[in-house]
Amino acid sequence: MSEVGWQQDGQLVTSSAQLMDVSRQGMLVLVDDEPPQGVSVMIRLIQPTVTAWFEARVAESRALRQGPYQLRLVFLNGSPTGFVALVASRHGEMN
Repeated sequence: MSEVGWQQDGQLVTSSAQLMDVSRQGMLVLVDDEPPQGVSVMIRLIQPTVTAWFEARVAESRALRQGPYQLRLVFLNGSPTGFVALVASRHGEMN
């Protein structure tokens, strides 16, 4: 389980996120709520362990037919090594 967050009107807004694919450059996630265009987002794991937030840019956002939004995120400060390693170790448990 993961979470995507962004600043809106001075408040942190968060949405549950499901990781679909992760690479060294970015990731594909499904979220319930779409962040506003042009804002940087933050993402972190919630389970099995809470990780630090790290920044990403929304390269693409599109609504899926049956509910969630699909976000293609690009890491802003390079690949978050610990996060990518943790996700890779759990790859068999995802989806």
